[in-house]
Amino acid sequence: MKSFATLFLMLAFNTIPALADQPITHVDVSGSTTSDGIHDRSLIASWRNHRRDLFWPLPEEADRAWDVETRAELHQGDDQQGHYRGQRFALGMGRKFSPTWLLDALLGFHAVSEDINYTTKVIPTGDVALYFAPATQLNVTARYGHDFVYQDLVQPGGLSNHLTADSLWLDLVPRPVDAWRFPIRSSVRRFSDANTRRNVDASVLYGLAMSELWVWAGLGAEYLSYTTTQTSYWSPSRFLAMGPRLEAVVPVYRSFRAAASVNLNRFQENQFAWGWGYYTTARLELGNREGWLGSVGYTRIRSSQGGTQWFSNGLTLSLSAQL
Repeated sequence: MKSFATLFLMLAFNTIPALADQPITHVDVSGSTTSDGIHDRSLIASWRNHRRDLFWPLPEEADRAWDVETRAELHQGDDQQGHYRGQRFALGMGRKFSPTWLLDALLGFHAVSEDINYTTKVIPTGDVALYFAPATQLNVTARYGHDFVYQDLVQPGGLSNHLTADSLWLDLVPRPVDAWRFPIRSSVRRFSDANTRRNVDASVLYGLAMSELWVWAGLGAEYLSYTTTQTSYWSPSRFLAMGPRLEAVVPVYRSFRAAASVNLNRFQENQFAWGWGYYTTARLELGNREGWLGSVGYTRIRSSQGGTQWFSNGLTLSLSAQL
């Protein structure tokens, strides 16, 4: 660990960046609540010596560079059984090999304490991500991670049993022509209780406006399954949803923008009756990604099936700055 930290500091302070390769500090403060009594509050802060976006390069971004990163997270909240607190800290390194390849890795620890069994557990946590842009018509992200799952609202079982997961994600965004996008997001998560979660989400979107006014509309579908249905967290053997989708960014005044997305769904869980649901986000942004960027966002999820309703509300404050 000492040699890793030494290399981290050498890269952080001895790299001479290009104009766009300035350090970036990012902070997220968020809170959410659900109708079944789960309340979560999080603070996530990170610092990286270079701003980086392989799929939407910044002006004068270096073609090749070493990156270093620090990341700290604080989580706390309540579920149906008690209170919890979590702390995660990680150091990261990244390598941009070319304008089309970027590799990132994070390594650290995650501690969680809960009032259900009055225990504390600390685990090593890690994350490796590969970003690949072979052409302007295709973006690929492949990622592996190991961590707790309580912060993904796998509760109360995620807390009482200190569940972890080995997770693989693969995201593809083909764009054969400018006006069409076909985002496909898939994942496989192997939980420490031997349960496996599989998920695929795909959309077909058409660009109605693709300049400062950015509007995409189309259709999407999602499939999710667990190998074992657990009573301590939501884990259907089959979940299917489909319906129209809309994404939009609207310029308001100079660097002030409004953004929103809407997914309307007709869904079925296991063999129950079909239900209706929606997933919506709304966000206000001020600034730009080349300098200071602040935003406030709201997320609302609601589903209704067979006379039973469930909802979630979330609020996020974000700030990015060249610090």
